Amino acid sequence: MDTHEEYYQQLQVINQLLEQTPEGQEKNELKGLKENIEELLALTNLSPSTDDEQNNAVQQDREAESIPTNETLDDEYARFMAEVSEEGRVDISNATEDSQVLETTNPNHNNNYFKDLEGKKFRAPHHHHWGQLTYHNAMVCSVPDEISNPDDLQVKVLFLNPTHTEMLPCPYYFDCEKDCRFSDEQCRFSHGELVAYSSLQDYIEPKFEHLIVGSAILAKQADDLWYRAKITKILEEKCLVRFDSKSVNNDASEEIAFKHILPLENYENGDSDDVIEESEDEENLFEKAQTRQQIIDRSLMQTPGPARLGDWEKYTKGIGSRLMQKMGYIVGTGLGKEAEGIVNPVSIVILPQGKSLDFCMNLKEERNNPELFHADQQRVKSRKFGQNSGRRRVKAKINPELLELEGYIEWHFQSGKKVIEEKESSVLRDKLKIALDKAVNVASFMLDERIKTITLDLEELKIQIRQLEDKHQEPKSLYKKLSGKETDLKRLNIFRRLVQSELDRRKNNKEMAVF
Repeated sequence: MDTHEEYYQQLQVINQLLEQTPEGQEKNELKGLKENIEELLALTNLSPSTDDEQNNAVQQDREAESIPTNETLDDEYARFMAEVSEEGRVDISNATEDSQVLETTNPNHNNNYFKDLEGKKFRAPHHHHWGQLTYHNAMVCSVPDEISNPDDLQVKVLFLNPTHTEMLPCPYYFDCEKDCRFSDEQCRFSHGELVAYSSLQDYIEPKFEHLIVGSAILAKQADDLWYRAKITKILEEKCLVRFDSKSVNNDASEEIAFKHILPLENYENGDSDDVIEESEDEENLFEKAQTRQQIIDRSLMQTPGPARLGDWEKYTKGIGSRLMQKMGYIVGTGLGKEAEGIVNPVSIVILPQGKSLDFCMNLKEERNNPELFHADQQRVKSRKFGQNSGRRRVKAKINPELLELEGYIEWHFQSGKKVIEEKESSVLRDKLKIALDKAVNVASFMLDERIKTITLDLEELKIQIRQLEDKHQEPKSLYKKLSGKETDLKRLNIFRRLVQSELDRRKNNKEMAVF
């Protein structure tokens, strides 16, 4: 089919569409397309004014096709451009020059263009081993010599601000005098990373003039790696920075020169979202520090218990306490986010076997001891009982009379009698008379120690009662303890006088015997 016939068919189709299409943008586009086709036909002297003219034009074209000719498509295009130039619509000289430039283009032009990329700076992507994709400042270090398809071109880049070891340029690979003995995959350093040319982004010049206190930056360290940090103070040629990798409690800052600093924010009109985020982070840190100080102050006002939470870990490596402190726990404060939990550890309670809870509660009330069944108290009692029994066995081997005398005094002391009868006093005198001097002296020492202990207990109870009375509280349990201690002290004083009288009697007898 001839080209002219195609134009006529397209024009007829457009006319049909114009009749069916409602008013709107689509109809306007069809009208514009119709005008373009009519203009093209008018330029080629094939005006579609009448059907007869169209048929004549088609007949002429068919006759022209029947005549043998050596014209090619290029000749037809040249004739078309000549006719267009006569109308003054296209400058054929410029078109000819452009075609000549396209025909005489050097096929190595693209290779030279890409070779010029070597040494230029871009922002190149880097895939970390955990899967994250980040963009870093990089420089193109090499381009392939032959480029078949520019769309699939890959260039080798070196990162200017490496943040990880695999991004750091290998010192042996890029040294002319040395050579790295590892391959690109085995070396822990970078031999240049291949990236797609289409993935490169424009290099952004750092804006040091917008640096302020609190700005987020990358700072170079002695290992040639760049770490995240924040500016704490700006000097003339240096600035003080605090690295994010250090703990929050470590406020030590380091001096870093400006050439070893890379700003991380892109500022616009002196402000940015990153600066706002940094200020919010600083406010959060200040609030956390203030909350931590309040928790510590509140813990200092609390009376410490007999046992410390986690005290059992002194027999282990203490991994539990260390993990809790890593998560923000402060030793001596309560558990929980706001330290509102328990401070003292939960005591182990050992109840008597076969007894109900009601029986155990009634027993604690009768004994007036809320910690009656605590494992710690039972352990202390068993330890004391074992020590006393061992001491008694030793004394029984050394002096049976001493054990008998001490047991008699202990029995009277634990009997709970408020008044010692005369008969019992006479029995004790008889035992003291037949006892050896050593047994009597030990009994005197034992009574003196007990009297001292009870006297100290009485003083502490009186102080506690006085403090509670100042608070307008009635310490009934302390009154009961005070009365019991005073009764014990009276009985011990009676025993002490009996023992002292026996010692005096023996001393007088010795003096009389010497005389």
